[in-house]
Amino acid sequence: MRPSGFVPLNQLLTLPLFKTFTEEQVEEVVRTNAKKRFSMTTDESGDIKFIRANQGHTLQVVSDEELLTPLENPAALEKCVHGTYLKNWESIWTSGLSRMSRNHIHFAEKEVTDEDVVSGMRSNCDLLLYIDYPMAVTDGIKFYKSSNNVVLSPGIGDSGVIDHRYFLRAVKRDGTVVLRSDKLVLCCLCGSEKLSFLPITAALRSFKMTGGFQC
Repeated sequence: MRPSGFVPLNQLLTLPLFKTFTEEQVEEVVRTNAKKRFSMTTDESGDIKFIRANQGHTLQVVSDEELLTPLENPAALEKCVHGTYLKNWESIWTSGLSRMSRNHIHFAEKEVTDEDVVSGMRSNCDLLLYIDYPMAVTDGIKFYKSSNNVVLSPGIGDSGVIDHRYFLRAVKRDGTVVLRSDKLVLCCLCGSEKLSFLPITAALRSFKMTGGFQC
């Protein structure tokens, strides 16, 4: 595999998992895939075909700089949205948004709808997590864009995590707000207005127990 993620197609088709497929079938998949997950090219002679996945790599041999386009301008993205599932929210809030076994955390530049196919987001996700991209990139967190317009980040250092201080809001697909970082609430202890970065369930528990939100 090249640092750019490309592998020779003829070698790939000798592997047991792929040996029943032809080059023509692979080319058709690349051409018709709705999310444009794959790219193909040839060597300088034009005789040898290469294929790669545009994102989703797990091997460290793949170089971000050769595979992807760096995003360094804080104004480069209007939105940076991660699609996930409500069942994962408590873990994400507690431990941060993790790249898991992949090289990157995947984001989209818009919300997924029932009619849309959005690269970088599963169509059946039920929770949309908005990241403060300008703040994150200003703080030195790396972001990239793939050739099929998926926004990618390796997270912070070796941890591979983006901490919840970079979460703008989390919204269920039905519009229910799970988290709003711009929500001003009144602290019941000091009386001052504070930005609430708590998940709404935790904030409600605090309110019920103390008669107000505690900073």
